[in-house]
Amino acid sequence: MTEGLILLQTLAKPFGRFRSLYTLAALGFRAGIAPLSALAEAPGLQMPCPRLLTAGEIETILARAKSLGAAERQPDDVFGAWILAEVDGLVYSISFLNCEEGVESCTTLQFRAIWNSEGAHTTEMMNAWNRDWRFAKAFINASGNATLEYDVSLAGGVTLANFSETLAWWVDLLAAFSETVIEPGYAAARVEKVEPRPAE
Repeated sequence: MTEGLILLQTLAKPFGRFRSLYTLAALGFRAGIAPLSALAEAPGLQMPCPRLLTAGEIETILARAKSLGAAERQPDDVFGAWILAEVDGLVYSISFLNCEEGVESCTTLQFRAIWNSEGAHTTEMMNAWNRDWRFAKAFINASGNATLEYDVSLAGGVTLANFSETLAWWVDLLAAFSETVIEPGYAAARVEKVEPRPAE
């Protein structure tokens, strides 16, 4: 069983943690995973309360995005507050959503990248991504451009470590989408690559 799991993990790379069960099953392996054991709380043990981050903390989220690349808060638009950022040459936005009483009350974030497809990307390509990959959804928007979105709930707060992992996942998914969908689409259609943009 252990050897099978190691081989499965090897074949699933790169970006293995984001591949869907459909894709992994196509490799011809099945792996049994034992359920996690319940952790017993030691008598008298008091764990320190971690610092929790909410979706309303724009400056903290901006600082985290800046740790990965260029990032700047933009003037609020009709949809509310948002950040324009870039990592490894890929441009994306972070929108602050589900805000009932101002930005401080926001509970969700949406990461988004949009490419000027110029006919190079199709609905079939988006469907293939959505079938094979987890977390981020892809689609052709109303303007005919490839779009990748990643929605995250921070309701009740999450640890800074959790949010750092969320950002890392987004960066990996963005790179994977560019490498497996966007670049091949441009190459096949012989369309000159156009850098992604956050909004239209």
